[in-house]
Amino acid sequence: MIKILPVIAIVAASIYLFMKAFDCLVETAIYFHSLYKSRLVFDDYEAELLQTGMETDAAVEVRLQLAKDLAEYDRLTNVHPWRYRFWRLVYGENKFVKAVAMDKKAENKDIL
Repeated sequence: MIKILPVIAIVAASIYLFMKAFDCLVETAIYFHSLYKSRLVFDDYEAELLQTGMETDAAVEVRLQLAKDLAEYDRLTNVHPWRYRFWRLVYGENKFVKAVAMDKKAENKDIL
């Protein structure tokens, strides 16, 4: 029985590490899926803004929804910074999100 204990410990540790790695893989897949869904949403916003024009009442409503979704996207990107950096490396940053973020930074600098 004593000779079997180290084998049992190694098997238990192996199972634990496998489950931990699998959990990390699933969490990363869910995170990337969320980023992909956000990218599709921002593509829809970009298309809608181009169709409606920039100064109409519908565009103002779209911009308000965009601000809400952009805040959620910012929260999502700050949760796992290394995973987000990998996402940007593989898939690149959405150009529309980049432009909106730069406009937001410019407005904040103008206020100060």
